Amino acid sequence: MTKHKINDQITLYLCEGYQKQPIRNCSKWIQELNNPEAKQVQGTLCRLDVDTDEVIGECCLGVYCRVSQFPESAPVNKTTSKSEIRFRGYCNPGFEFQGNNKPRTSSIEVPVTDSSSGYIVGEGYVTQRNVVHLEHTSKEGHVTIYGPASTGNISFASINDNHWATFPEIAKIVDLLFTDLVE
Repeated sequence: MTKHKINDQITLYLCEGYQKQPIRNCSKWIQELNNPEAKQVQGTLCRLDVDTDEVIGECCLGVYCRVSQFPESAPVNKTTSKSEIRFRGYCNPGFEFQGNNKPRTSSIEVPVTDSSSGYIVGEGYVTQRNVVHLEHTSKEGHVTIYGPASTGNISFASINDNHWATFPEIAKIVDLLFTDLVE
């Protein structure tokens, strides 16, 4: 496996000969993640100002949904223990439903002919079999391996929401895993 150190917490391992998987808008996604003006938030695709509906920030998958021009859902308010937040989601027209007829949101469009060999589903899970692994080292030194043959799936939502990586670091992961889909 080829080792790619992303930051002090994350190392990505790819099998020898790994071929980047094609996704729509890969270059746009990487460009937006590297935009120094982009504001990263956790826990929602797009956080809005409660009073003005102006965008406060996005998670990495919210950035993907925006650059892919997925339809936006109506803004929703949610009261947390600390404050009220306002957010919106996106609906991926390429994947209308997942299990139990639940609408998919925040998924990345990847052309697949066999659903059992898909590359990205739901909250940005990388599900390639035995070719991609991510090693996370906590600040306390605890190491956890993520990937199909380990304790769990690699999830862009987890990488973003657990503060494991900044947008530019997530852009490095995207660039290692994906390339633009040529249609």
